[in-house]
Amino acid sequence: MPPKASGWKKAYSQKYLVEQVDLEGLQLTKEEEGRLIRYLGSFKYVEKTRRSFLSQEEIINHIYKDLANVRQDIRRHMRYVSFSNFYNSGISDEKINIFKIGIKKLLSSLTWGPQIVKITEVENTFGSVLKIDLRYLVDTQKRCWDMHTWDRITKHNPYYIHTPTKAHKVLSSIFQTDQYIVRGDWLAFALSQPPLYHDLQKLPKKLEHLEILLGINIRENIIKTERASGPRLVHRGGTTNSGVSDNHRIIERHNLPNWKGAFWISYDFLSPSDPKKDIRKHPFGPHGKDPFEHDGGEIIFNLPNGLQSYLLIDSKGNRIDVAPTEIVQNKGGNDAIITNGISCFECHTEGMRDMKFEMRNYASSFVNSSFTKADSLKFLHLYAPDKTRVRMEYDKIRYLEKLKFIHGRDITYDPISTLVNEFNKRVSFRSAAAELNLTENGQRSLFELFERLSSLNDFGSLQTQLNQNGLSRENFIHDFSLLRKHLHFLSPTFSIYDYDFEPLPQL
Repeated sequence: MPPKASGWKKAYSQKYLVEQVDLEGLQLTKEEEGRLIRYLGSFKYVEKTRRSFLSQEEIINHIYKDLANVRQDIRRHMRYVSFSNFYNSGISDEKINIFKIGIKKLLSSLTWGPQIVKITEVENTFGSVLKIDLRYLVDTQKRCWDMHTWDRITKHNPYYIHTPTKAHKVLSSIFQTDQYIVRGDWLAFALSQPPLYHDLQKLPKKLEHLEILLGINIRENIIKTERASGPRLVHRGGTTNSGVSDNHRIIERHNLPNWKGAFWISYDFLSPSDPKKDIRKHPFGPHGKDPFEHDGGEIIFNLPNGLQSYLLIDSKGNRIDVAPTEIVQNKGGNDAIITNGISCFECHTEGMRDMKFEMRNYASSFVNSSFTKADSLKFLHLYAPDKTRVRMEYDKIRYLEKLKFIHGRDITYDPISTLVNEFNKRVSFRSAAAELNLTENGQRSLFELFERLSSLNDFGSLQTQLNQNGLSRENFIHDFSLLRKHLHFLSPTFSIYDYDFEPLPQL
């Protein structure tokens, strides 16, 4: 409940971090004042405490202490992810927890190892700094991430803040990099899309190579299913409007032989005005006699740990970064363009999406056309909507079970795209100060810096945008290093933590 009338202005603003309410200025009667207080008190308030600022040197000191509890021979495999920019800017703990879940889901969706990636919180950082063990992250060639992998990531990082303390020097020597800690929002942005989404997994550039990697043969599976020889290896469904595409689409499922999971592939088409792109006239393909001619496709398959990986391909099976909008669009997202990785996470929040299967509706027309009896049997063997839907639902349930293990609860949105969308928001002055790791004194210095540099057009425009509608993320990335350079006088020449600095124990 909010505070009582006595001392209302001071207590209310301090306890709930909102602007003061001047009841005296309203000139209310005692009865009206009591009524207003009871009305405001009927709302559900979340009590907040003022947060102490978490500086970069404090974070590094806590990382140093955290590493003291790690065995000496595996210390070099540890890396750290920070959400201190959100913590310092006042974003709620609940939202930061969602962001941390997003990082865990993303990293676990990049590994070809059998386990969900292990992540722990660093003590005394208010839950805003996470430790990850690179040995849990494995690429398609069964190689764990190492310092070279991490260097490939951090060379793109525009937000590095140098902190010359004794602890930093020791940590840099152990990790063989100055950038052993990175911002979580930037990391999600960078890793959830090409090129890093492809490179870190070492995803093949061609569909045929992915088939070899996963141990499947699409062509042979289709032939065996068409002949009904042995167990069903392919489950297929087709529609004339799938949602992501206004044109025809076929989806097809194959079992993964090397671990429990599924491989789904779509065949997407441009306008059905071309008979070869009309699945009602050409339901067979992509190989064999008189097949359909698709223009691209999307691939979803389970990783060994049960999560999903994604790939976009063109008509020849070549890997592509972005799907052509004339074929498919991300109609429910912030951007209509489908980018491999991030758009797939956002779209497939609960795994496989249901689709209306229509092909059996055209079975009679196939029988009455030039189709032979053998063709009709092939069609019925391939397109079994009930069986395909059962498999789709089964795959969805398995995926949701894995997500619940990561999330700790049921959530109906994707935490990865939630974090990336937060990163892509326009940057306010308060957010900019937190990202520059400035205390309240530092924020005043930032104002002073703008005053001194107002003669420079770039900085004058930057100050105006930050104070009004915010600065675009792209522009802020461009100006970040320049701002840090001009703010170097705010960085201490020594650290208070250097006074009680002690060498790491030999564990």
